[in-house]
Amino acid sequence: MKQVLLDTDVLLDCCLNRQPFAGDSIQLLSLCELGEIQGHTTPLILSNFYYLLRKNNTHQQVISILEKLTAILHTLPVTNDSVIQALRSSFTDFEDALQHHACIENGDIQYIVTRNKKDYQHSQIAVMTPAEFLAHLSNNPANHPVTST
Repeated sequence: MKQVLLDTDVLLDCCLNRQPFAGDSIQLLSLCELGEIQGHTTPLILSNFYYLLRKNNTHQQVISILEKLTAILHTLPVTNDSVIQALRSSFTDFEDALQHHACIENGDIQYIVTRNKKDYQHSQIAVMTPAEFLAHLSNNPANHPVTST
């Protein structure tokens, strides 16, 4: 099963219905919910997500959304080793470096799905937009049972 980290922007696209990106992001989250792929997040992503949604929603509304997300996605730990590796990395965005190194430390994550690919230029993991990842799944049906929606 494909192991995928969903970045903050992907989750925000889903929850805020940000066009034209929402469709692909919603489809990706649906695949996680159906168990077709294994979706992951980090505490940092969840914290950023909370902060951004809380600006226009109540605490309880955002907590309810986070509870639904964490029922679908697995949360990777961000350990001290991840922090040290991120600090020493060539990433120019520390947040993305933390997420990348949490994925590396986990060992099973094959893809980082984000619309912010430029900050992952030094990634050791494949980085794709939601549209690219869905196309990848469609073009590799032997590796994945979902070929269209």
